[in-house]
Amino acid sequence: MATVKLLHNPISWRFLGFIILALTCLAVISGHDNSLLPKKNSYILHAQFQSVEGLEIGSKVTLGGIEVGKITHLEINESEGYNYNIQVSFYIDDSIVLSQDASATITGNNIFGGKHLRLTQGGFPINLQAGDNILYVSSAVNFLQLLHNLITRAEGTN
Repeated sequence: MATVKLLHNPISWRFLGFIILALTCLAVISGHDNSLLPKKNSYILHAQFQSVEGLEIGSKVTLGGIEVGKITHLEINESEGYNYNIQVSFYIDDSIVLSQDASATITGNNIFGGKHLRLTQGGFPINLQAGDNILYVSSAVNFLQLLHNLITRAEGTN
């Protein structure tokens, strides 16, 4: 019967409510994905693409097949005239030093669609610095569009 009396006390309900609120806040904070924030020992680079189809914020950045960073930002930029490019911002581990002629390619994780950014080291003796743009890029290939074009051309030859 002591339990029933305890629950009728308004202070006990407030205390129980406070405990539930604190546990909820703790669960939200611990579940927050901090992997999109640049790590302490990393730096930001950028690359401009015509298409980033399938690439998302949080997608991995690889060098030689090993994950070295993550995509942090995707933004549409207007270039000359009415052309638009997508600026991809990403961080990589600061132990990775890329030359100015390094390249970035959007490539598929698997046949079902996921994409990531693949970096390839160049051979130029001057290195990229934090905030620089990678100039040599290759946009994502849309396999469904490619298949559609192939079928359309095959039908047109009949």
